[in-house]
Formats: sequence, C-alpha cells, structure tokens
Amino acid sequence: MIFPVRRVALVLVGLLAGVFAVSAMAVPSMAQGQPSAAVTPHSVRVGHVATAASAPQKVEVGIYLNQLLNVDLTTNTYEADFYMWFKWKGDVDPTTSYDFVNQTEAWAAKILPTYEEPTVDARTGVKYQSWHVQAKFVQPLNFSAYPKTGYGMHIAIEDNTYDNKSLVFVTPSGLETAENIVSPGGWSVSSPRAEVTEHTYNTNFGDPAAKAPISFSQANFSFVIERADPTRLIKAILPIIIIVAITLLAFLLPAKHLDARLLLTVTALISAVLLHDSAVAELPRVGYFVAIDKVYLLSYAVVFLTLLESTIVYRFESSDRAALANKTDRISIGALGALFVIGTVIALIFT
Repeated sequence: MIFPVRRVALVLVGLLAGVFAVSAMAVPSMAQGQPSAAVTPHSVRVGHVATAASAPQKVEVGIYLNQLLNVDLTTNTYEADFYMWFKWKGDVDPTTSYDFVNQTEAWAAKILPTYEEPTVDARTGVKYQSWHVQAKFVQPLNFSAYPKTGYGMHIAIEDNTYDNKSLVFVTPSGLETAENIVSPGGWSVSSPRAEVTEHTYNTNFGDPAAKAPISFSQANFSFVIERADPTRLIKAILPIIIIVAITLLAFLLPAKHLDARLLLTVTALISAVLLHDSAVAELPRVGYFVAIDKVYLLSYAVVFLTLLESTIVYRFESSDRAALANKTDRISIGALGALFVIGTVIALIFT
C-alpha cells in the first residue's frame, strides 16, 4: 500500500492556514483592549513630570556651608564649597534627578558623592546619600546701596523629573554654616536660612502627555554676604570730598581772576570723572544709580554751579560791584559746601 503523502500534506497546509486565520483575527481585539495593569498612567514617567496616585514622597535635604570661595560682582556670580545630604523613604531615588537651579558653568563643578550607592538604615528603612560640592552659582544682586554691602545669596535645589505631586523637599535642619566663614575677598556670611517653595512653570516642556502649568518642589538655602571694611567707604568717598574742597577754593580767589577759577574747576571736574569710573569699577553695568553714583552726580553739580557763580561774580567785578561779588562768594562757598555734605549723607544713609 502506498502512503498518501499528498493527502497528508494537504491536511497539514489546511491546519496551518486555520491557525494563521485565528491569530490574525485575535490581533485587532488585543489592540483595541485596555492597557495592562503594569502600564497605568500613574506608573509611567513622562518627560519632565511623573505623577503618583499616593501622597508625594518627602525628601529631607540639608546643606552645611563650608567656604565661600569667590564673589564676582561684575558677573553676579559666586563660588561655594559645601556639603549636601538627602534622607528619604520610598521608591523614588532623588539622587539621580536633583538639579541646582541657579548653577552656572556646571562643567567645572566638583560634586563628589560620599557613597557609591545610597545607604539604607536597617532599623528605620531611611535611605541616605551626601555629597561634597564645589560649584559656581549665579545670583542677581541689587547694588543700590553701594559702596555699602549686604547681598542676599541662595542655592536652589529642584527635582528635574518628579513634580510636587510625586516628590516634595523638607528642610528640618535648615542651612548650617561653619563658624566665621570669611572668603578670600573679605566677605563674611550671616543670616543663614532654609525654606521650601513651589516653583511653577507655565509650560509642559513640549511633552504632549503633560499639562501646563507644572509645579515642582524647590528647596532654597539663603544667606547674606557682607564686607565689613570701614576703610572701603573712606577710600570711596574721601577722594571726591577732596576734589569738591579744591573746587570750593575757587571762591577764595579774587573774582577778577576768572581764568584761574575756570582752570581750577575744570581740572576738578576731570578728576571727578576719572575717580567716578574707578569707584564703580567692580560693579557690572546696571540701569539705575547706586549710592556712589549719586555722590558723584552731586559733585558734578557743585562744579557746574561754581563755574556759573564765578562767571556771575566776574561780571559784578567788571561793573565795579566788588562788594557784591565778595558777598556772593561768601554765600556760595557755604551754600555749596553744605549742599554737598548734606546730599552725600542722604545718598549714603538713605539709599
């Protein structure tokens, strides 16, 4: 008997075609079904935002400010050396997604972790990691009271992945500082404090799965730097006081010597302009007058009024009114001297 090879082959082909047809019909039903429980909206990290169905995870963050390495007023930047630590309980690891919001030149920063991986306390389950950080930060400064100093600085830490529905910072230990921190530039640190704020972005960062606005928890560590150097004020103010005093000496010259008066006041004006540039050399270009600017503007006014008065009394002298010229000189030297002193005090104290 000959084995029916052809018939068996036809049967096998029919069976395979049936299996293929059944599988093809099953694919659309699977595609139209609901996503599996392992891929829910609450368990997927989407772009800059990750939401969580439960309460946000709390992360305790602290900073110990060790040194203030450099303060550059012209660029509104400063370099700091500090230790930072995180403590938390939960599945989210904040050590992989934190960010210094106001850091600049991140390529030059030194951030050394204490441990290769976060440690876990076997008794409490608290996870811990710390770093030694040397980095540069940008801080917009207000120089209105210059040459007086007292600038507020801050270090802002924010998570760049999890919004405030998933992660929030807490700062129970605040900002700790080493005693008597003095930077190479003579800056001292005072008024350390820490607070947690909410930073809202009116954008979804181009992520179609996210909705704007988006809020993130931000830990802010702030302090005040001052340069307690009374000689700086003297160095800034004394030269212009001498220039104004020389200008007022013009009133002691006879009114008929107009050329000598003009030479004295014009020389004083040129000196004042050069001193002004030197006095604000360490500041950036700002769109407002600082206190030292007001003092120099007042000195320019005194020089101009001296020139104007010298011209007037010269005319008095030329028309045989010498007594009136002398009286005008006496009044002018007292009035302009008082104007400069009072104006300087107001500019330095109340600005």
